[in-house]
Amino acid sequence: MSKHYFTENLDRIFSLKEELAEEQDKSKKKELIEELTEATKNITKTNTYKDVNKLFRILFSCFIFIIFLLLNIFVIYLIYEGFHQDIYFLEKDVNYDRLINFKVILVLISGVVIETSIAFRLLAKNVLNVK
Repeated sequence: MSKHYFTENLDRIFSLKEELAEEQDKSKKKELIEELTEATKNITKTNTYKDVNKLFRILFSCFIFIIFLLLNIFVIYLIYEGFHQDIYFLEKDVNYDRLINFKVILVLISGVVIETSIAFRLLAKNVLNVK
């Protein structure tokens, strides 16, 4: 709903209110009250939609951010544990083939880049309404 619609509807409410105050006929007053009620409902629906939309955007942004943060913390934890396993097995056996090598690091970096692009795509699509 546009700002113009909101202003137009608000003007309609005030004019109905003035007409209601001036009107003497009871049947005409009843019609004006019904029109006033309908116009008020339209403004309430518009504001409620905007509030729900704003709340959705905030919650969705927080949800994506938390998932993004938790996944990256988990990746850091896996690297940390992998390095500790490598150190432990290297102390035991010199011919041990390392668990964390350059290929693992490259895969994790590319995974984080893909994860970041997906997170920003979701935010752009659902929060900023970018098509």
